[in-house]
Amino acid sequence: MKHKIAMLNLVIIAGIFVTGSQALSAADRAMPDEAKAMLKNAVAHYQSVGRKQALADFSAKKPPFADRELYLVCIGPGHLISAQGAFPQYVAPRPTF
Repeated sequence: MKHKIAMLNLVIIAGIFVTGSQALSAADRAMPDEAKAMLKNAVAHYQSVGRKQALADFSAKKPPFADRELYLVCIGPGHLISAQGAFPQYVAPRPTF
């Protein structure tokens, strides 16, 4: 149960951000259903490959986790950004304890 709650905090609640890029025409913009499908794919990927690989993949700026103006952002414990699909430089360094 703890793993499921952590995953929800990390992936699902973080969600998908739509940047609203002006460079795309209305026909080229992603639709809400595409954003939901990306999130569903991200959750399945997280469960399949694990946290470390999934977060790296989400920040890689490559399909299927970056598509037009859609990208993933994951916010972990302490409100630190764990993955950022548009601006990976904003990912917080992992604390060492």
